[in-house]
Parts: sequence; structure tokens; C-alpha cells
Amino acid sequence: MTENMKQVANGQAPTHIAADGFLNFGMTIGGTGAILGLVLCMFTAKSEQYKAVRNVGFVPSLFNISEPIMFGFPVVLNTFLSVPMLLIPMILEAITWYLMKFGIIGHIVAQVPWCTPVPFLGFLMTGGDWRAGLWQLIEVAWQLQVTIHSSGRLIGRLSRRKLQSRRRRLIQKMRLVL
Repeated sequence: MTENMKQVANGQAPTHIAADGFLNFGMTIGGTGAILGLVLCMFTAKSEQYKAVRNVGFVPSLFNISEPIMFGFPVVLNTFLSVPMLLIPMILEAITWYLMKFGIIGHIVAQVPWCTPVPFLGFLMTGGDWRAGLWQLIEVAWQLQVTIHSSGRLIGRLSRRKLQSRRRRLIQKMRLVL
């Protein structure tokens, strides 16, 4: 039982922010790397391969399972997708910490399975704070906007062949540097 759970059980207000489940607020929305924004962005894809990966990975990503997207879509070591995959979760976690610190959303007081869909996850972890569930929906909307801005145009406009030729040119440039 975490310290926050003990405090709530004793009728006190929770005081700790970094409790079990805190990473579920930003790091794992849609799976590792907050991938749900990317999956939603793939609904604009022109490539049949991207559409097929989206169809396979959409429902699992709703339950924070990102493996179909991570392995079916070229996410790992992809320069276009690395920025949103690395920065979005860190930014969301920092904002969530401040929202909890200043009492805008409730502290985490319950352990909830990691595969609980957004916004139910935030709602249940904070002991029924509807603002936490709303914050998670805002996080998904923000993920989508950042992903569309940073790599969504790439997903929507480039075919697989063009993406592979860009990747080959980038690898050649990297070899020249090394």
C-alpha cells in the first residue's frame, strides 16, 4: 500500500505526487512513448501499409499496448518520429506533476491496471477526480496536434517508397559523418 493510499484510508489528504501509476498519466497513453497520438494521426495516411498497421494497432493502443505500432510502423530509430516519442511523454509528465502539485487535479490514491483506457485510468487512479480524466483527454488531443505538426505530414503525404529513400539518404549521410 502506497503512502497516498494510507493517507486516504486514514481520512487525510494525499501528499505525495510520484506514486505508483504516475507514469500512466503521460508516458504510457496509448503505450510506451505516448503513441496514441501517432495512431490517431495514422487515420490520415495514404499508404496502404500504414492503414493496415493502424487497423491492427488502434484497439490495442486504446488499452496502452503499443507493440503493434512500434514494430509494424517504423517508430524505433525513425528520426521523424523520435522527437514526438521522446519529448511528448516528458512534457506531459512535467505538466501533470505541476497540476497535481497545485491541486488542479487530484493526487494518485489507487492502483489501477495499466491497461485501463484513457480517461478512465486517470479518473480511477485519482479516486474519482473527473478533472484527471479530462486532463488525460486533453493530453491525447495535444499528442495528436504535436504528432500531426511534427510527423503527421510525413505520414499523410509520403508513400512508403519515398520514406525508404529518405531513410537511405539519411543513413548514407550518417556514414559519411562517422
